[in-house]
Amino acid sequence: MAAAKRPAATVRDDQYIYTKSQGSAAELGVQFNDPAELAKREGAVRSEQWDSVDGKRSGLRKGVAVDDPDKKMTMAMYGTGYLTFRQLQALPTDPDALLKRLYSDTRMGPDRRLEIALENIGAIIDNATLLPDLSAGLYRAMAELPGAQVVDHVKDAAGREGIGLTFKDAPEGSTWVFDSSSLVYLGTTRIALRIGVADKKGEAPVSSS
Repeated sequence: MAAAKRPAATVRDDQYIYTKSQGSAAELGVQFNDPAELAKREGAVRSEQWDSVDGKRSGLRKGVAVDDPDKKMTMAMYGTGYLTFRQLQALPTDPDALLKRLYSDTRMGPDRRLEIALENIGAIIDNATLLPDLSAGLYRAMAELPGAQVVDHVKDAAGREGIGLTFKDAPEGSTWVFDSSSLVYLGTTRIALRIGVADKKGEAPVSSS
């Protein structure tokens, strides 16, 4: 699989995983200082986020309205409400084992298994881009989910064309877009993605994909 042929990123504990996204404020969860202003925004928002590799240091998030650069925000990111990069590295790369992990949260009941799996995919697919073996296993696991459908000539939120993967009973907009040649994850039909590794929060990444 093409996704597994790329070299894995070499990442130190003192570095940060950098994520640059573009989409609507609602999709990205970017909050401006004035909630009323956020509620009125329909244009694209660009978000940059730096997350500690080992989860032991605070992160940083910046957001700006693409069509109005004066509307922007900066906020520190605290807590461990996300999987750290080191925790991602510990996930199984075998598709069957990974699929079991995607279904692992059963608190919502068996009738919501697909919803649970899709939420778990959304939580790891961005940073998994830096781990080709995990990415390849994840893509294979996604293809085994019920109702999986491949869609050709789909564009992400930045207009990049690729192969789409969606699901029959998934919420609207839940189409993941992959590069047609390399199968590198690009983002969704609502969110565009760039990911990399930065030495310091607030600085551009030293490497990216």
